[in-house]
Amino acid sequence: MSKLNCAFFKAFTENEVLIKELFEKYDANKNGVIEKSELKALILDIAKSTGETSEELLKEYEKKFDEADINKDGVLTYEEFKKIGPEIVEKMLLA
Repeated sequence: MSKLNCAFFKAFTENEVLIKELFEKYDANKNGVIEKSELKALILDIAKSTGETSEELLKEYEKKFDEADINKDGVLTYEEFKKIGPEIVEKMLLA
């Protein structure tokens, strides 16, 4: 495996770990899914870190939540959360 491939794999793996950690942290009631209220807590924390207005971010991520909620049950499983997780991690790392 080339150094470039190794670096990409390492970054990808680290990103996966961060997404999993976020999911576990914000799954406040530990029921194995992210509810809209839990996503709201996450987004408010991002807004504090980035200085973005929470209203704008909430609107943006409510839409992304609905798009990621494939089975339309009103919650995100880990597999569904992974669809928006990378973007959330990026915002948090850039804050």
